[in-house]
Amino acid sequence: MNRVEPVVVERTDGWRVSFNLGDGPIVGVLASPNGEETAWSLAPVERATIAGLYEGSGPCGLLGLIVEQPSPDATPVAQGACVGDDPSIEQVNPIAPLELTDEGTIGVRLAGSAERYHLAPSVPHL
Repeated sequence: MNRVEPVVVERTDGWRVSFNLGDGPIVGVLASPNGEETAWSLAPVERATIAGLYEGSGPCGLLGLIVEQPSPDATPVAQGACVGDDPSIEQVNPIAPLELTDEGTIGVRLAGSAERYHLAPSVPHL
């Protein structure tokens, strides 16, 4: 087993992220300037799944979709949002069934809209 290495990054505005690097998933904490802490974890994407981060653009700004699929046999689930220059956030809904198109994208719609958008993987699948 490799040695676990703690990493801490602190910004001058008070934000801090800390995590441990080792053989397993990366687990850490994001701390805001007011001391509120949020735990997070990061694990490699299982091969032969569509898990990952997908992105594109729409009238509201940057469209993002996080897809989870722990194994190739598991049903993928997703949650998404669109964030623009203004402070509003719009819901992004994947089009069922949640799967990759022949072009390697995922079809989504903004809540309340019939228009279809295609989101590509932020990092290509291996």
